[in-house]
Amino acid sequence: MPSFKRYLYWYVTLQCTGCTVIVVASFGYAFCMAYFRIATAAEIEEQMTAWEPPMRGLAIILTIVVCIAVASHHGLKFGKGFGGYILGNVLATLLVLPLTIGINAAAVAYGFPWGAIIDLALLIGYSVACIIAIVAGRRYSTRRRLQASIAEVFQ
Repeated sequence: MPSFKRYLYWYVTLQCTGCTVIVVASFGYAFCMAYFRIATAAEIEEQMTAWEPPMRGLAIILTIVVCIAVASHHGLKFGKGFGGYILGNVLATLLVLPLTIGINAAAVAYGFPWGAIIDLALLIGYSVACIIAIVAGRRYSTRRRLQASIAEVFQ
């Protein structure tokens, strides 16, 4: 039986994890460029601004692919899958919004060394939260399948 709640859980979890990975990669790139004095802060900001439109297009394509993959795995029809896509995007945006606001606020308020440390702490926190969500979801799914297979024996 298709489960819309499980579909939505996995779609939002994978979307938040993907967003966190992209932010960690961008942060790592900018930090290394600044730390090794390969580029100035203005050059890094210019590069990041230039990368934004292609990254946004790639993110849209990836969310559609993830949505289709998760919906087909859960056996959902187009209507529920599309509704989950819209609702999942809203939920993922709300979940990732504090990370985005926090990173920008720390960078503006504290500058390079302390702002980078605060950004790193936020990224570690979000990464740990994504890992916990994936592990908990996998355990729940495995336990549910095991219980269903045990119940099937007694029917």
